[in-house]
Amino acid sequence: MSYYRVYLGGQGLQDLAPGITVTSIQERGAELEIQQSANAKYQGTHVIGMARRSKEILIKLWLKDRTMERRARTMDLILEWASRSGALTVNYRPHQRMNVTCTGYPALGGEWKWVEEAEITFTAHGVPFWEDENLTTASLPTAAATAELAIQPPGTAAECFLRWDLVNSGSGTLTALTLQSAENGSFIALEGLAIPPAGRVVADYDLNGYLTIKDGSGASLLNKRTAASYDDVILKQRTGNTIRLTANQPLTGLISARGLYL
Repeated sequence: MSYYRVYLGGQGLQDLAPGITVTSIQERGAELEIQQSANAKYQGTHVIGMARRSKEILIKLWLKDRTMERRARTMDLILEWASRSGALTVNYRPHQRMNVTCTGYPALGGEWKWVEEAEITFTAHGVPFWEDENLTTASLPTAAATAELAIQPPGTAAECFLRWDLVNSGSGTLTALTLQSAENGSFIALEGLAIPPAGRVVADYDLNGYLTIKDGSGASLLNKRTAASYDDVILKQRTGNTIRLTANQPLTGLISARGLYL
């Protein structure tokens, strides 16, 4: 038996066949891109920017079976499992996930022995962080056309992004909506909407980190975002954020965020 349990899309690697034992899960340091400029007067350089590009997870396992034919069939199951793209979860990080792609497949050694060691490498690209499976939320229970909502997402990264699910609770058509951070000024403004009473406006991020803004039927509203809008409404983690909401109709619903971990 092993302490480690690893799942991809909800299916456990250790559950594919009786002979599989996960022996190690290694979280490698994130790949960083550092932008520098020369110090014209003195030695050294100035760091003018830093971006986190990817993060790797290395999984080591034992494949135990005295019959090489059965080991080969089990390896086929492992390869099929690893080829999926989706949310990786591990037992020692409860309620966290990481969206990954397999970038290093295991292989059989071809030797007549009863146990083989193999490795699988997964890489997170779009969102190179562990992230909360559950959202941190703040609700707007009473209909209002203007409101300020407080939200404090957890996590060890510096920032994460705002999401929302708002309902037009007025009697007229919702045509304009703005959400803005009072702390850093980042905002997204939508104009030219045509959301009827009881209709929804939902902003979310997929597992690859792409923003979606849709109405209640699933139709995209990204083309309603104004040119002056930011790409995202940015939230600080582990500290309070105030979100200012303005619309031409009263709204109910909630704002939310998914905490990110280094």
